[in-house]
Amino acid sequence: MSNLEFSVEILTSGHWPYQDVPKCKIPKQMTEVKDNFTSFYKNKFSNREIQWLFNHGTVQLQTSYLSKNYQIVVNCFQTSILCLFNGTDTLMVKDIQERLDLSDKDIKDSLLKLCNPRTRVLQKENAKKPTFEPNEQIRVNLKFENNNIRLNLVPVQSAAAMASDGIGGNKSMGDLDAEV
Repeated sequence: MSNLEFSVEILTSGHWPYQDVPKCKIPKQMTEVKDNFTSFYKNKFSNREIQWLFNHGTVQLQTSYLSKNYQIVVNCFQTSILCLFNGTDTLMVKDIQERLDLSDKDIKDSLLKLCNPRTRVLQKENAKKPTFEPNEQIRVNLKFENNNIRLNLVPVQSAAAMASDGIGGNKSMGDLDAEV
């Protein structure tokens, strides 16, 4: 990832309802930036603790493998998935899930938008079923085309899901601009 721009929103716990923090092993490039900021923040505010909520972050990726450049806006989980494809064109769902330590729900939500028949940034083995089997292969769509140069593929959380999670609105802990 080159040309990385990073911004963070810090909220106190009084402004952010308690919620379980989903697990995700973010890519090395994002980990380095996160660790540098955490170190800076702890040096500046030694009595405060920082908790990263990657499920609320967004990332703008710039494609570099197609004849036309696209800007794809995704969440941190989707970014982590897409970064796995920097070294290979095909992965099985179970391998993605194991390498990123994502829950079944998070992997499904993330892959649904990436494999959506209208966008097809990634292609799933069985394109007709909106489910993901552990041994199903996911591959990069090397022939990806779209009329729009900028695509927003961030999964939209339903009002019922937001209420059950204790979330009052769409808040973001950070934005990353990155190039893949």
